[in-house]
Amino acid sequence: LEQARQQGYSGGFQVIISEADLNREIANAAGGAVRNAAVAILQGEIVATGTADMGPTPVQVLLRGRPVMENGQPRLVITQAYLGRMPAPGGLVAQLQAELDKGVEKALADSKGATVTNVTAQRGMILIEGYLAPRTQ
Repeated sequence: LEQARQQGYSGGFQVIISEADLNREIANAAGGAVRNAAVAILQGEIVATGTADMGPTPVQVLLRGRPVMENGQPRLVITQAYLGRMPAPGGLVAQLQAELDKGVEKALADSKGATVTNVTAQRGMILIEGYLAPRTQ
């Protein structure tokens, strides 16, 4: 978007994030608290899985979420979180949600002049739509 804006483009845009690209980025950012992380993008839903080291025992992690627009802003809302077969504690889910919210806010701040009007999960991709405001000198 920044390159388009630098070239003087203003108007509507669509950004597609493919499941393959997202998983490649996750693999490149390896080294966090979750190993073997992977994301599946389904119709209306994003599912993330991986293995977390919780003390001496590795635990399977499952997160489900859905992209929504809230108060004119895009958001990925966690709808389910499991550690193994047990629902994740509410405090942990709130912490994860806060981290997701911060990540989205940072991405929006970094995309100067871009306004997101819609975000959807479709099989295999996330579609982000919006518009770029004209550059101001």
